[in-house]
Formats: sequence, structure tokens, C-alpha cells
Amino acid sequence: PNADSKVYGVFEYNPQVPSNPNKNNWDKSTGEVIVDDFKTGSLNSAISQVTDGNRTEVTMITVSGKMSSNDFGIANNYSNCTLIDLKRTYGFKEIPSYAYDYNSSLQHIILPSCVEQIGYRAFYQCSNLSEITCYAIAPPEVESNAFTGIAEGAVLHVLSSAIPLYAEAEG
Repeated sequence: PNADSKVYGVFEYNPQVPSNPNKNNWDKSTGEVIVDDFKTGSLNSAISQVTDGNRTEVTMITVSGKMSSNDFGIANNYSNCTLIDLKRTYGFKEIPSYAYDYNSSLQHIILPSCVEQIGYRAFYQCSNLSEITCYAIAPPEVESNAFTGIAEGAVLHVLSSAIPLYAEAEG
């Protein structure tokens, strides 16, 4: 094609195969970790297990599943993690206060549709955070200093139908 393209895959669980369809994966060559199987509240343990405790080579984390407030801030444990993809997560309504504060590695965060609130100083002084993607149609309530100190000119990606709502929202 003459322009950027996106390819989407649709996967289907086959109940005829009794094994767990979820599997955590780490591609050491790219640094990408995909976590599809973890207990709520133990995301960091799942990442540590699949990467054999290697914290410096993790550059991207993609998560699918139910999260709790204990699962946030995972990028803070991985000094070279530039991207956190949470679009396939659920079980929470708020990005907790201080979740990623002072994380200078984080460049891109992808938030799921369930987010209704972004806590106080959640991304405070994330100086390289230049791209935020949010799948919530209604703009989340943004508490004070949630995005203070992120990269100048940071871009917010939202669904096209939600642009008027975000344009009118505070924060």
C-alpha cells in the first residue's frame, strides 16, 4: 500500500482443547512481554517469571486480563520499558495516584475503555511520555497534576467519535 497499514488478528478459543489458552511470552530480541495469564494483583510476578527476572531488557509490556491497583506502576520496575499496553485489561476504573510518577523511560501508554479516572500525579514527571492512547469514549476525570511534566507536545489519541467530548473535557 501507499500508506501505513494495520493488520488485525481475530483469535478464537476452542473449548475442545482443554489446556489454558492464555500464555505469557517474552521476545528477548525485541524486549516485548505479553502477559495473558496472571492472577489479579500479581502482574509483576508474572512478568518476572516469564523474563527470568531480567528487568533491563524489557522494553514493551502488553497486558490482557483483570487488574487491580497493585498491578499498576509495572513499568517502574523495568528501567528500559517505553510502552505499556493496557487496552485489553479490565476490573478497574481508575489509574491510581502516583502509578507511573517520575518514570523517565515511559514514552507511550495505551489505556482501556474502562478508565473513568486518572489519579493525582499518575504520570507526574514522566518526562518522555509523548503518546497517550485512550479507548474510553467518555473522557476520564483527570485529577490535579496527573500529567504535569510529561513531554512537551504530547499527543492524545482517542476514538474519532469521542473527539468532541475530549475537546470539552477539563484536564
